[in-house]
Amino acid sequence: LPPGAGLIQQNSIVQLLRTFGYSTVAFATGFAATELEYADVYLAPRFAINDFDEQLIEMSVLRLFDRGLAFVLRRNELANGDRISNALHRARVLTTIEWLENPTVELNEPAFVFAHIVCPHVPFVFDFDGKPMNHPELDWERQDVFSDRYARQVRFIDDRLENMLASIVSRDPEAIIVVQGDHGARSLQTQVRGQTPEGRADYELDWLGILNAVRMPGVDVNSVPANELAPVNIFRFVMNNYLGQHFEYLPY
Repeated sequence: LPPGAGLIQQNSIVQLLRTFGYSTVAFATGFAATELEYADVYLAPRFAINDFDEQLIEMSVLRLFDRGLAFVLRRNELANGDRISNALHRARVLTTIEWLENPTVELNEPAFVFAHIVCPHVPFVFDFDGKPMNHPELDWERQDVFSDRYARQVRFIDDRLENMLASIVSRDPEAIIVVQGDHGARSLQTQVRGQTPEGRADYELDWLGILNAVRMPGVDVNSVPANELAPVNIFRFVMNNYLGQHFEYLPY
């Protein structure tokens, strides 16, 4: 596991919430650090293959059946030039979104749902309408390719996110929702420019600029000091305002 993965998987937020009677829900992500397999409800595609399995397939005779496996794993949808890793990535993203839109497991309220939706993150496997992207392995290190395919995935995930949030609120008008990116677009071109003094500002914006949106019933977020709703303080703010805790806010 990468450094710090244990702190994510056994994080103190979930431990505290459990003392307040919360059940937990998590999803397969393809990133070991954010797969909270110990959750009360852990959801993964029907054919769940981890990073090690994918590497093993790539190094074995199974690679010959790569596109056939991809065909099965993504509900008989196969883009030109598809690979099993891309099909699995789509399956994980769609499994998470579809469950959040229409849960298939009855939860004991209250519940903490952690969903790391790896989109519009590479690989670029969704077209704007959600269909598989043709030739997802195309050279996305080129700026024109990256910009076009990133925009297509943004359009796809924006539409699904809107539907997903509306569905959550319709089921639970008092739901607390945090939608937060873990990093920005991170294009390779910005990484290269970031090595120069004149490109540093673009680099920081491209890597550190994120979406940070919250829905907190009963709280006028417009009157809250900005630092209290900064990404590093979101959970402290939730705990303090809804569970009577007294965490100090971190500088940012």
